[in-house]
Amino acid sequence: MWKSLGSLFVSQTCYGCEQALTSQERFVCLDCLSQIEQTHFHQRPRDNELYFRMAGQLPLAGATALFFYDKAGRLQRIMKALKYQQQPRLGPYLGSLLGESLPGSPFLAGIEAIIPVPLHRRKQLQRGYNQSERIARGLSQATGLPVRTDLLRRRRFTHTQARQAGHARWENVSGAFLAKGHCPAHVLLLDDMVTTGNTLIACAQALLAGPTPPQQISVASIGMARQD
Repeated sequence: MWKSLGSLFVSQTCYGCEQALTSQERFVCLDCLSQIEQTHFHQRPRDNELYFRMAGQLPLAGATALFFYDKAGRLQRIMKALKYQQQPRLGPYLGSLLGESLPGSPFLAGIEAIIPVPLHRRKQLQRGYNQSERIARGLSQATGLPVRTDLLRRRRFTHTQARQAGHARWENVSGAFLAKGHCPAHVLLLDDMVTTGNTLIACAQALLAGPTPPQQISVASIGMARQD
């Protein structure tokens, strides 16, 4: 599954453990990839923890996340590098890993486009890129699905969800997104990380309230935090 992505810029050390990479490894070493627990949700997209976390709040066609996310774990270090340490090339790499897990699974059935969770313009200017869009580009390359950044925008600046607790997470993102344009019948909403699922739910609600709402929505992410 973890085939070499030789066309991408190569880091000399692993973003998960900071050990030197071999000539056959890209961005993340094989040891880290074997140690980060995969969810395998794509094999049962309507019967998994992420699906049940969100299905009661929107008409969800399917849900998947590539890895379980644990605080202070290797995936946390990788995602921190992507989001906060100016390592945008990690995005397409992670998206490709997600895409490599999906062929032959029922998850992709009927999906017409990928919609990455948008950043507010101010935050994107500060960071220089949208990490979810970068992931979407890698997923698009692996699956052939187009990336649509013109269908959803973040109209209100929001604070980082990781710093919020409980109901404050929902208040932080509720009403923050606005749908635009003609939405395909079945879209995939893509985020980098899912904790409560509130950001994806807010995005889905915006699309469903838009001028031409989708008939079906699926969701995906690289990591999913476990709930106590």
